Amino acid sequence: KVLRRLITDEIAKQAASLWLQATIGAAAATAMFPVWIIKYMTDLDNTWLVVRDRSSVAGEVLASAIMDPNCVGNRPVTLVGISNGARVVFKCLEILYSKGYFNVVQNVVLLGAPIAVTFDAPAVGSDHKKAWRRARAVVSGRFVNGYSGSDWVLGFLYRYMEWGVKVAGLSPARGISGVENVDLGKLVERHDHYPEYLTEIMAVLDILE
Repeated sequence: KVLRRLITDEIAKQAASLWLQATIGAAAATAMFPVWIIKYMTDLDNTWLVVRDRSSVAGEVLASAIMDPNCVGNRPVTLVGISNGARVVFKCLEILYSKGYFNVVQNVVLLGAPIAVTFDAPAVGSDHKKAWRRARAVVSGRFVNGYSGSDWVLGFLYRYMEWGVKVAGLSPARGISGVENVDLGKLVERHDHYPEYLTEIMAVLDILE
């Protein structure tokens, strides 16, 4: 509800403009965020973190279902995740890797993924890259990261709450062999556009028959 209010309120245009300023001016622009933006971000903070934590649990459940032959059988599996749903898929892939379940997933599509791609960070960059490589190793077919640098909602969440963290929903996951990075900026200007334009996005990706 908080996220929907942020998107639909009259503040949306102002927030989008501020996001562009923050993108250009980095930390200096963030320091200039008005009080009402900070209020919305504070409300979103707790909600977002709860959903993010639950996505890890959901990823474990999804992995268990895929590993259960009575549930999936020998059918090819394609996983599509939007926003924190992409975190669910990513967590699932990490678990499948740890259990040695390779090539059980045919294709993966991550859209607007709040998953770190800060590969150049001294402390955590190598860990982020290893996580992506493990996830990719499980998938036998295509692995697509669909992102939009215009997604000001996701941008605000990570500029305000996790400054300095690059995420796959805003930028390419570079340097990971076998990961296709697709810029969806022409279709997606904000986070809720992913489900709204999912049919068009899947047509662009040409990943499903």
